[in-house]
Amino acid sequence: MSNYTKSVPGQSRYAVIADDVDTIANLGGRYLQAFKLFEKGQTEACENGKEALDFCLKNPLTVQLLITDWNMPVMGGEGLIMGLKKEGHPIYEKKKIIVMTGQRDDTAYREVIQKLAGLEIPDNNMFQKPPNWPDVMKMAGELVSSI
Repeated sequence: MSNYTKSVPGQSRYAVIADDVDTIANLGGRYLQAFKLFEKGQTEACENGKEALDFCLKNPLTVQLLITDWNMPVMGGEGLIMGLKKEGHPIYEKKKIIVMTGQRDDTAYREVIQKLAGLEIPDNNMFQKPPNWPDVMKMAGELVSSI
């Protein structure tokens, strides 16, 4: 159970995009804006899971969506999600998380799906890289609209 209270209406809200490839993180933010899910200034690009975890923990009531790469230096997506789970962060509790992976090998891909299941993240919240951004945005829209 989360230790956080509900966010205040009108309060700033953020989408966090964690990816060590800055082009993908920046594109994710632009797509979120283009699809009218978040406005300019409401997306935070992070280059690794540690940076994203720190941002989420400092802004627990305003982070409403997390898009994360699975494999990153310093801390990957798995460590990020585990950290959010450990802290009882609302973004984890509400499962407002999209995972992207560059895993192409069937065995490695299945392993990521199994780890996501262990973290209670639905496998349909996972996309292969390079992502089909309209599909990712459709999922993001579904997650954000159910807040």
